[in-house]
Amino acid sequence: MDKGQRAKLLKGLDHVRQRPGMYFSSEVPAVVNFIEGFRLACALLGSVANYDAIYKQVIEERGWKWSSQPIWTQMKERGLNDDAIIAELFDIQMMLWQRIPNPQPLSIDNHS
Repeated sequence: MDKGQRAKLLKGLDHVRQRPGMYFSSEVPAVVNFIEGFRLACALLGSVANYDAIYKQVIEERGWKWSSQPIWTQMKERGLNDDAIIAELFDIQMMLWQRIPNPQPLSIDNHS
């Protein structure tokens, strides 16, 4: 992924962040599913090196605790409504994808 591709990825993610209702219901589980699908699609297009470590760093920088529970449960516990949770989840993703190192293309082994 070069700088131009990364810019397009971030632009597309930002577009969905600004208008989640255009793509799915404005409910937290739908957004969580979208984000996970987005991450998996990016992983298929190239390795997503250090995703978990960078994710942990970003959520801690934003004041959330790293745990085995989904991050949005902490947000609910702090009293954020669904719209605020969705905005925070997308903000975390935007920060994360800005920090992901350039992925290497997948190598497909054609051994028979």
